[in-house]
Amino acid sequence: MGDASRAGGIHPLTAGPPHPEYHDAAYPRQEEPLARRGIVASPHHLATRAALDMLRAGGSALDAAVAGAAVLAVVEPNMGQLGGDAFMLIFLGSTGRVVAINANGPAPRGARPELFSSGIPATGLRSATVPGVVSGWCTAVSLYGKCTLNQILQPAIEYAADGFPVPPRLSRELERLAPLYAACPASAEIFLPDGASPRPGQVLIQRDLARSLGIIADSGADAFYRGDIARAISRYAAEDGGLLAREDLTDFRCEVQTPLSTEYRGSRINVNPLMSPGFGVLQALNIVEGFDLAGLGGGSAEAVHLLVEACRLVASDRERHVGDPRFVAVPLERLLSREHAAAQRSVIHPDRVAAEPGTDRAPEGDGGETTCLVAADGEGTVVAYIHSLFAGSGVTVPGTGILL
Repeated sequence: MGDASRAGGIHPLTAGPPHPEYHDAAYPRQEEPLARRGIVASPHHLATRAALDMLRAGGSALDAAVAGAAVLAVVEPNMGQLGGDAFMLIFLGSTGRVVAINANGPAPRGARPELFSSGIPATGLRSATVPGVVSGWCTAVSLYGKCTLNQILQPAIEYAADGFPVPPRLSRELERLAPLYAACPASAEIFLPDGASPRPGQVLIQRDLARSLGIIADSGADAFYRGDIARAISRYAAEDGGLLAREDLTDFRCEVQTPLSTEYRGSRINVNPLMSPGFGVLQALNIVEGFDLAGLGGGSAEAVHLLVEACRLVASDRERHVGDPRFVAVPLERLLSREHAAAQRSVIHPDRVAAEPGTDRAPEGDGGETTCLVAADGEGTVVAYIHSLFAGSGVTVPGTGILL
């Protein structure tokens, strides 16, 4: 996979076997994947390839993760893009320390309850929050990267500018989202060329997004939050009834945090702190630790029943107690305590559904537009990365290619 494989900005869909020092998830194997100098897993072979190229160039797992994430923003735009949010968990192989990066943007300052008397709309400019992804990328690379942002973003820039063949899954998703994109002329221009969603194999080109990525590659987060891109976002919001203002963007910084964690049967489990809902994983593990799930058999009806009941209790706690910690006193210490887990466990019946534990409804809306990537390097650093648009506003900022 030398330079020739990227002629015209597009990797070939087939190539020779991967370098033996790396494992390429684009070539699935039956056995457990093993590698000495790097390993990457992502939902798209072009993202995996870009991340592996960063490792081969001497980059860190963070460089690889951001390179792959940027490509995912191009080739799976419905799953997460520059206008969305991101979370990272980073295991630093040199020290064994785990770091969390919370690049989850807040609501605009102008969002007030009286503006949403009929509820927050699922789509459109008024549903949009402050984008966090770019701040997360730039912060992670500045702290733990070895390559320049320009090197890291080049594959994504090329795929956006020159296009890539639309796979069947993306074609189906864009067809499903066609009514949403049709409501925004800038989105329709990109994702509904000639008035219809791209067919499998059709080349999708996103030149405005390529320009935005290029600006970020040259000037970093400042270009997005305090430069021309910020001006374009806030100007469009002001003109079309949105709430995102310049101050919302200029004041935003992602947070570098200490993860939440728990011990589960001898293993330390780490998750991102609030506003991530990852604490619920820790709660559920604390509850089910008191059951012999292995003895019941993985995937057995009995084990699944216990897991579902634990998750119902966690969902009830989330709806009752959890909010933005800047505004809500969240009793996390109690929720993650062994005493609380024991009390929750005591109401679970092994052979029947417990009485309604409370408000355990799922959030309204389709949701689900989230994707992930994992990268590790030869120094033992491992990055678990997700980004998301949630359900997505359907709105692209004109001239930028950026979905909010």
